[in-house]
Amino acid sequence: MILRRIAEHLKQQHWTAVFIELAIVVLGVFIGMQVSNWNQARGDRAAESGYLGGLREDVDYSTDKLQTLIANMERQQVAREKLHAFATDPGMELDPAVRDQLVLHALFLLPQIDISEVTLETLKSSGRLPLIRSPKLVSELQSLSAAVASATRLQADELQVTYLFSDPLL
Repeated sequence: MILRRIAEHLKQQHWTAVFIELAIVVLGVFIGMQVSNWNQARGDRAAESGYLGGLREDVDYSTDKLQTLIANMERQQVAREKLHAFATDPGMELDPAVRDQLVLHALFLLPQIDISEVTLETLKSSGRLPLIRSPKLVSELQSLSAAVASATRLQADELQVTYLFSDPLL
């Protein structure tokens, strides 16, 4: 319909009407694209909010697991100190069952880190990491991910060494 009107105005050489019709078309396309961009930006902000919530859940989970790990390591240290005192004091007596529990806790409980990176891995694998508007947060997340990967490798190496050089019957 608009093209027919533009063609009529061109035949009749109504240049003002032609320019007005073209301006209306261009303005309509521009407004449509702008609305689409606004909707996309709004969707991105909603997705960012969801991902930030997921990151918060991952942090909370990881914090709880790390606090449990620290508590276990503190108990392990207490058991080691008691075993050391028993080993260095020839007069100290220790019930065999208690001694066995101390040995179990002091020597054979290997600390295992449990860090949740589900949301970060989702962001990276889907290519949506740029949705996070804070460059500092993105940088910190990437650094944390590298540190967790390094700690996980170290943990695996320690576990392998422990089992390679310990008594296989334990």
